Amino acid sequence: KELQRRVNALFDIGQGVTHKFETDTDTAYTKTVPTGAKLMSVKSIGGHSEAIDGEIISAGTTEIVEQGKNLFDKSGKENSDAYTIPMYYNGRYKGLKIPCENGDYIISTKHKSGYVSGMSKSVYVFDSEIRTDNNITGLIIEHLTGYGYNVDKTGIISVKHGYIILSVFSGESTSTDRKSFFDLCDIQIEKSPTATAYAPFHRNEYPIPETIKALSGYGIEGNVTDYEAKTYTQNNTIDGTAIKALDTPIVTDISTLIPDDFLRNIEVEAGGSVIFKNSNDNYHIPVPSEEEYIVKLSEVGGTT
Repeated sequence: KELQRRVNALFDIGQGVTHKFETDTDTAYTKTVPTGAKLMSVKSIGGHSEAIDGEIISAGTTEIVEQGKNLFDKSGKENSDAYTIPMYYNGRYKGLKIPCENGDYIISTKHKSGYVSGMSKSVYVFDSEIRTDNNITGLIIEHLTGYGYNVDKTGIISVKHGYIILSVFSGESTSTDRKSFFDLCDIQIEKSPTATAYAPFHRNEYPIPETIKALSGYGIEGNVTDYEAKTYTQNNTIDGTAIKALDTPIVTDISTLIPDDFLRNIEVEAGGSVIFKNSNDNYHIPVPSEEEYIVKLSEVGGTT
């Protein structure tokens, strides 16, 4: 699919086209922002119902989260009191649990100008297991002896338990020591086959208005909020045991319930994600939706 996008982009570039609209109509809880995407508009979001533990659970989207490709938020990570999980060297070094979905991640570091090897004695490890024995495991970013420091590194870490452990012992292991490291070393965690150029962490949340969530049947399979046409169509209802089609669909004008620019032209970052959180978010239920992206073809085609 990505290869075909590139071929098409190169053809369009040859015709003098620089940007193009692309749509994504997949049903998903989380969608990846495509290469070259700059702006996104959410055209519609549907409901979805599943039988879970003998009960029909419906997913009414409560907020849309636009997440950048870098999943590592360094803010507050220098706080010494946050590192409480015993990791290795008989628990001498402590860890900080960072929640994330299971899967493979690329972790990369980039040392800035001004970072020197003598500024700190560092053990700096990302792991997916809690260890209390004498072994260092995981992806070692910094270590004074034997592992190298002041060296940019890239590595893969496989998450199996819903979190990454960040373990740090830097200098005297104070907040000041850690802050100096974070200020001079950019760290990126991304769910990507290969490491890409560093970008700061960012996350934007777009709550669905209460007036939309209160519409009859919101979140039930087959019911659709069309943010482009500014309508809500209720096709189905539910009795608890089954989904039932209405004799006649009910169409509601929602133009007075949302701002004109709601979910329009949202800035996005290629490799980032769009998450459709819902009222039963523990289940991460996928929902049907349609997004329209404005993409820069030179980035899709690999000519920039």
